[in-house]
Amino acid sequence: YEEKLEKLQILANDASIRLNEGSELIRKLQQHLKICQEKLSDKTKTLLAKDDTLRKYQLHIAHLNDRIKQLMHEKKQLIDDYTVKNLQFSFNLNDNEKIDVGIQTSPTLSIPRRSVRFNLDKENCSIDPKYFQSTMIINKQSK
Repeated sequence: YEEKLEKLQILANDASIRLNEGSELIRKLQQHLKICQEKLSDKTKTLLAKDDTLRKYQLHIAHLNDRIKQLMHEKKQLIDDYTVKNLQFSFNLNDNEKIDVGIQTSPTLSIPRRSVRFNLDKENCSIDPKYFQSTMIINKQSK
């Protein structure tokens, strides 16, 4: 009976040691899990901050694109105004004189006026054909 009791005591001590080792391992794993969760939380915060920054940049890009469209519209308007002033100067018009200019393009050329670079020949009021194949009709009138 004592021998069996001794063996049971040894088994109980061995089980207690293994239980303590298992508890220590569980404690270390819990600490490791806590550290990993903190790292994950930090990375999540970083990702959320980057996502927020990305949204701000996208909004800023959208505003810049809108501004570019507005500036392109203003540029076209300035080109139109400059063209009118340049034509007035080219045809030696006074403020009280008007000129009607019609540009007849060939059927194969349907180029918007703004993208055409042409030189006016003051002598015969035609457009240099190397830039734009067309005829120009001039009607000069006073107010």
